[in-house]
Amino acid sequence: MASARRATAVRPDMLPQAADLFAREDFRFVGTGGKQGQPPAKTSMGFPYGGFFYMRNSWQPDSHYMGIRCGPHGSHGHWDQLSIIVASYGNLLLIDPGVHIYGTPEAEELMHTRSHNTVTVDGRRTVAGAVPARWATGTRFDFFAGHNEGFQGLTDVRHHRRIWFVKPHGDCGGFWLIRDDVTGMGEHEAQLWFRFDKIEVKADASRKAVWTATDSGNLLIHPVGDDVRLTLSQGIAVPPRVNKLTEVPVACFSRKGSLPLAFTTLLLPYRGETPTVVKSAALSVTPGGTGAFAVWVEAGTRACLLYGNELNPAQPLPSRSVSLPDRSLVQLRAESAVVEFRRQGGRWAPVAIIGTWLQELRHQRRTLWRAETPQETVEVYLR
Repeated sequence: MASARRATAVRPDMLPQAADLFAREDFRFVGTGGKQGQPPAKTSMGFPYGGFFYMRNSWQPDSHYMGIRCGPHGSHGHWDQLSIIVASYGNLLLIDPGVHIYGTPEAEELMHTRSHNTVTVDGRRTVAGAVPARWATGTRFDFFAGHNEGFQGLTDVRHHRRIWFVKPHGDCGGFWLIRDDVTGMGEHEAQLWFRFDKIEVKADASRKAVWTATDSGNLLIHPVGDDVRLTLSQGIAVPPRVNKLTEVPVACFSRKGSLPLAFTTLLLPYRGETPTVVKSAALSVTPGGTGAFAVWVEAGTRACLLYGNELNPAQPLPSRSVSLPDRSLVQLRAESAVVEFRRQGGRWAPVAIIGTWLQELRHQRRTLWRAETPQETVEVYLR
């Protein structure tokens, strides 16, 4: 999965030429780095037939950006299904490993699933393609869901990935939450990989967190919960800024046990030397189900509840309850939802609801949203 930075760096004149040929001022805008033309009408787009999905909050040079690979395997494809690339404040940090001379061990390594920002099981690569399940985009959020079609020698094991992008707004700098569920039978070890550009990366063994240390946009990767093993090592890649085979930092989170296994991971963009201080915690969901989860992310006077229903949810959508840190109760029927809160005294007051396939949401028995049937995209601002 190539980055936009790399594509324009090879032939920077091609997009402006295409702008003249096809009368596309958005081509000119991207090709000139925003100096000419008009920005594209949409920021986030999904291309399911090609197998690429893109999340971004704007077309400004300092925007956050994520590319997601999910679709047909294709000719000359790598084993990169459900992999991501990420830019923080315009700075590309999580990269695609690139390519090398065919037939070499290095080329085989770069093609392997473990060289991409996704999940392996028992160290095995994926097989075939992946299936996008949900894609929704709004002014304040994007949501993606998809699953692969198995792993080499483990065709009954599946990796399901769901990604929420809460876009920057007000005093919220934006963040991603990634939920990875590995389903199937038996005892296995799941590994979650992150491959960085050729930059400095630091780790905190006690918090199981890693973060970048550049003079531009940075990224904190923080698991929700500490029941994972973290290793930080060196791997290989052909980074866009280097354009030749070199060593780069690689972080791996791993868990071992009976399936299903899950990773819930916060990706937080920030500027400066010190990561933004946030609190995150897993919350109980009642009744439960495979893949059903809730996460609380808190920073100062602002917080978010992020909820995901079980994989392959029953219809009609069941009602589930989540108890918040202040002991208030949220009840909802949805496939996914984000509820934004503001602290008011010693309590948290809901201020916005953003969700996908949302039918009903209540807080302390007060109905905040309700529809006769689940709505594909919901954005409600309460105050």
